[in-house]
Amino acid sequence: MTTTRRAALAALGAVLAAPALLGRAQAQARHTWRIQGYLPASFGIQQDFAAWCAALGEKSGGALAIEALPVGAVVGPTETVDAIRNGVLSGHYSGPPYFAGKDQAFAIIGDTSAAYDDVDQRDRWWSEGGGLDFIRRLYAGYDIHCVGPVFSLAEWLPSKVPLAGVDSLAGIKIRAPQGLISELFAHFGAGVVVLPGTEVFNALETGVVDAADWAWLDLNEKTGLHRVCPYAVFAPHSMGVTDLSISAREWDRLTDDLRRLIETETAAFSAMLRDKLNAGEAEAEARLTAAGITLTRWPEEERRRIRAAQVEIWDRLAATSAMAGEAVESHRAFMRRIGLQT
Repeated sequence: MTTTRRAALAALGAVLAAPALLGRAQAQARHTWRIQGYLPASFGIQQDFAAWCAALGEKSGGALAIEALPVGAVVGPTETVDAIRNGVLSGHYSGPPYFAGKDQAFAIIGDTSAAYDDVDQRDRWWSEGGGLDFIRRLYAGYDIHCVGPVFSLAEWLPSKVPLAGVDSLAGIKIRAPQGLISELFAHFGAGVVVLPGTEVFNALETGVVDAADWAWLDLNEKTGLHRVCPYAVFAPHSMGVTDLSISAREWDRLTDDLRRLIETETAAFSAMLRDKLNAGEAEAEARLTAAGITLTRWPEEERRRIRAAQVEIWDRLAATSAMAGEAVESHRAFMRRIGLQT
């Protein structure tokens, strides 16, 4: 038998054995969880999350058996809160903006948009400005415990035309998701086109849109957007947040030791992603610059203008619910504290 054939048979055997191994692990575990992510199985971050779940099960001494599911495996991304509450899922690795339909507070904390200059300032709100306490109280209203935020990058804006500042947005057709980001672009006169992510490249290539809010620089490059976009702008305009959250019923069943383990490992997973994604951004920036792509970071004056528009949008959303109002005031207080607002 050739080495290649032996390797193929071994791989097939591993695939066939995996469900049985998972079944044995689940039978031995005191806590069997199904946690749905926000990305497809083919994405590196979802694969990292699946590996983290498996490692956490081992570190728990077999007390936890966690099945990491990709987006849409059980329910749509906007439905995980209800699925957790109803016991269909044990938890999610997702982003609060998906649940803005329940309370605009999820939108306000889930993507701080242009409020901060960079993700370090955004993450300081979580650790220093009361962000973790706030999201835990918000999720508690849906019988969910938020373990903590998980690092995510700020997004870039690939464009077919140069965008020197907010005035350049007038008349530009921009792909964006519904919600805060769309409102921000529209505030400056952009024509917002709402499209699923799978249609972004074709929309840019065919001229349906001139620019696209989609992802961070490295992922935009991997998606091929810079084959049709000779420019990319860091406004900043979007700083989405993701979190790991678990059914409150499941969380309450855990021992204190298991809770501490999950909290510690969640923070470690977030730190790992921070290092990995930041390294990927630096490498992508070097590659794109060498390929002749013009990368622009808006100067302070433009950041002040887009930040002011963001706060104006927040002030309108603050009136939609008590929690939304509290979220806005929490961010504004922290922004004053670090000198971004007077």
